[in-house]
Amino acid sequence: INSIFCFLNLIPNYKQINSIRESNGVTYIHQDSFEPMDEPVKLKWDLNEYHLNEIEKAKFSFDRAINSLEFVIEHFDVYGKDYIKSCDISPDSWLQASFQLAYYRMHDKISPVYESASTGRYRNARTETGRTATREMTDFVKLMIDNTVPKIQKIEKFTLASNAHRSYMKDASKGYGVDRLLLGLKILNEESGQPMHPIFLDEAFAKSSHWSLSTSQLNLKKMKSVSFGPVVDDGYGIFYSIGKQKIVISVTAWKNSYPTSAYIFKEHLLESFSMLADLFEMQPKL
Repeated sequence: INSIFCFLNLIPNYKQINSIRESNGVTYIHQDSFEPMDEPVKLKWDLNEYHLNEIEKAKFSFDRAINSLEFVIEHFDVYGKDYIKSCDISPDSWLQASFQLAYYRMHDKISPVYESASTGRYRNARTETGRTATREMTDFVKLMIDNTVPKIQKIEKFTLASNAHRSYMKDASKGYGVDRLLLGLKILNEESGQPMHPIFLDEAFAKSSHWSLSTSQLNLKKMKSVSFGPVVDDGYGIFYSIGKQKIVISVTAWKNSYPTSAYIFKEHLLESFSMLADLFEMQPKL
């Protein structure tokens, strides 16, 4: 809690003033300026014994969850987005390929991946799911571990995977993804009292939404890192920030979940960074 308040103290006491604009039938929110906000007012709570007991239960539950989480933070300073862009690869695609490559080398399978795609261009919108485990990404990762395949062929596959990833993320940020729509339909189905539609009971639907890799990117300025937990018992929570000359990574996993391990995954991830750089004749010293 103290860490949260320290973070909030770094935020200027200003509110953002936006204007709503339309272009080609699409509504956008445009940041115009900032104006001072009123000083915060301390709230006084009237708590009885029941409330105090519930607070203690919540504290115990929170501490238990924290103690069961394994997390590791890595400040990788061998290269950053400047070098990645010089290879004509999207920095975000590079990181997503690294995650999938590390997971495949560790668990011998491709994982469904959640990447947060911002839909902030629309009023009252938040995010859509970026499904980055594309067919092109899968083909590249499997080819990447084959030592008999020439580097030039791997680079060609990497470029295709990067383009596919960028295309999906672009569509998702425009609201053309599928997950928010399916979630809304599923909730309406549940609230209707009718039997669940077969699509929501399908094994493929369940597996494709089991986010063993839950990832999110943020441009760090005031903070050194951010962490969040896995969204499934046998998964990883991966935060990343791509700077010009370095990459910050935070990996989490549940301690009681075998065979996941945040520490081992991090080592595979660093090796993946090296493997990708080696495609373009760079030899980083890890």
